[in-house]
Amino acid sequence: MENEQRFQQFDLHGHTGERWRLTTSMFEGLAKMSVEKATEIAKKLKLDGLAFTPHDNPFGRKSNDKNTFKTEIRALYDALDAGAKHGIIVVPGWEITALGWPHGKRWWNMPHILALGIDPDILEKSQTKLPTAQWGDLSKAGPKNPNGTIIDVIDWIHDNGGVAIAAHPDETTGKLPRIKLTNQQVEEVGKKFDGIETLTLHGFNEPMKKFAEENDIAQIGSSDFHFPSQIGLVRTQIFQNCKTWQDVLEAIKNKQTMPFIYQNLPIDELRKHDLQGSRRDFLNERKNRRKEERYQSYYPNYLPEHLLISE
Repeated sequence: MENEQRFQQFDLHGHTGERWRLTTSMFEGLAKMSVEKATEIAKKLKLDGLAFTPHDNPFGRKSNDKNTFKTEIRALYDALDAGAKHGIIVVPGWEITALGWPHGKRWWNMPHILALGIDPDILEKSQTKLPTAQWGDLSKAGPKNPNGTIIDVIDWIHDNGGVAIAAHPDETTGKLPRIKLTNQQVEEVGKKFDGIETLTLHGFNEPMKKFAEENDIAQIGSSDFHFPSQIGLVRTQIFQNCKTWQDVLEAIKNKQTMPFIYQNLPIDELRKHDLQGSRRDFLNERKNRRKEERYQSYYPNYLPEHLLISE
């Protein structure tokens, strides 16, 4: 029994409702979940730990708003306290918006990168220095700068003691704003990433799974929870005895991870939780059309998804 390999279970990407109480009523269900509640649920689901990764720039809003930023930082401190109270490991983090120019496309995107293991003290001191892309940064994108600020974000994460995870990479999404790394962007950056989310509520990303295996990059499974029902549906096994969130970072660096679906939930059922829970498709077709028209008026060079052309 002493030689039996022990593993722990983590959900390493998630959000609670502290910010939304101040900024919007759109996510009423999300706003009801505090870090205390999320941590309590994680304990009941027999998770060994979870990460809280607030958005720095949700839907294009500025990240340095003093009220929302302070609220999220306070929530991270509360999450660490809640983890100690319930006996689970809480990994503090941040979901940072980068600026990219997908190769072969005549448009820009603003993909997300997870910064896991960034101490809240550092985040609090770095409010105005976060490498966050804003709408005004679009002039930086272009064929001469194919990765935009993606490399800058990764370097900032490493310089501040965290690990950089490619968040929910995808090649097929076309909704506005495009907030996902493309598979090709991840491949171009390569081993600068410490880990790749190869399993989410959308299921496995097979090309990214193969890429991670071939390049010895840690694979991460995360639910990207926004609602209580999503917590722990997708998990990361860690084959290391972690006692602190710093241990979790070391396990990721050592590639001691494996993504899996809780209770072998069928992929089709898993995807229902994503659509039903996070409400990424909260805009109906009419609103999407209006949003596209608004983008066209703001950015004359913007091409709708169906008009995108390859170089």
